Amino acid sequence: GVPGRPAGVVVMATVLLVAGTHGRHDAWWRAGSPFVRALEARGHRLAAPEQPFSWATGLDGLVGANDEWEAAGEYLRLWLDKHPVDVVVAHSHGGLVCLYAAAAGATIPRLVTVGTPVRADLRTTREYASRRITGFWAHLYGGLDGWQLLGELGDGGGPFRWARRMPEAHLNVWGGWTRHGALLDPDRWTARGWWGWLG
Repeated sequence: GVPGRPAGVVVMATVLLVAGTHGRHDAWWRAGSPFVRALEARGHRLAAPEQPFSWATGLDGLVGANDEWEAAGEYLRLWLDKHPVDVVVAHSHGGLVCLYAAAAGATIPRLVTVGTPVRADLRTTREYASRRITGFWAHLYGGLDGWQLLGELGDGGGPFRWARRMPEAHLNVWGGWTRHGALLDPDRWTARGWWGWLG
């Protein structure tokens, strides 16, 4: 059996986890992390743990160019062709990578963006992407998440907007007075019922 999954539990969804800026070496999206163990305990499985999707996770978008996110989105589109998934959970700028992938033609059945910045320069990308999210898009944000707000810098949207809600998402959920990384706490996901978004 799968460690952390009770015997007899049927796999419900194949889930891809996408890290945000500077998150390439974070543990939350990797096999064996508390987040992955919690999703596996609920009958889900991590997509392609032997070949996980990983992007450079460098800072982008400060001077009007989003080249790194766009290139990572194209790579994700190609990765998804080989590794179909049921759900993508993306943290921070990883959500922007997913939006670029969907806008470029990737089909994402269900998307959960966590603390992803709501950038003015990506409105058209979000609109195109929303057409390729075939099921459900939930956007999760925290009340003390300064990193999500700082992600607006350089987006050409004029004065700082303090945007938190993703206009194109089917559901925007306030995660409480919590910080950026704490939105990935599996115990919080359990207490708030967010695991249900995975299917």
